[in-house]
Amino acid sequence: MKLSTVLLLLVGTSAHATECLTYFNPVTLQGVLGRHTFPEQPNYESIAKGDAKAIYFFVSPNKTFCVAEGRNTDGLEPAEPQVSQVQLVFPDGTISYQRLRPYLGKEVVCRGSFFHAITEHHHSPVLLDGAKCRPTNFS
Repeated sequence: MKLSTVLLLLVGTSAHATECLTYFNPVTLQGVLGRHTFPEQPNYESIAKGDAKAIYFFVSPNKTFCVAEGRNTDGLEPAEPQVSQVQLVFPDGTISYQRLRPYLGKEVVCRGSFFHAITEHHHSPVLLDGAKCRPTNFS
């Protein structure tokens, strides 16, 4: 009886793990495009008190998702059980911000690869690197 319980738990765990997205495979996210402003240098505390303002774009999928622990052995790819928002990192910098600005508040599809937040410039648990986005509705 104990063996069947252990097997059931292992099957349930592996089935759950396969539902999670990964750090090492490209991913496609669909959700609402948003923009948030954060205080940055020098203190990362308050724009009103003189910190520089930084604006970043995010995708908020309709459902939260999980990201499985990565293959990186230095601890920089931890599992994330509930991700509800992903900061976008564009390969072409400000060009994508300008091109996507008309779609703020609308649904987009973005493709790229995840990496985990590691600096004060990262404002979601995982970020989408090399993000290539397009609106879901071209009208």
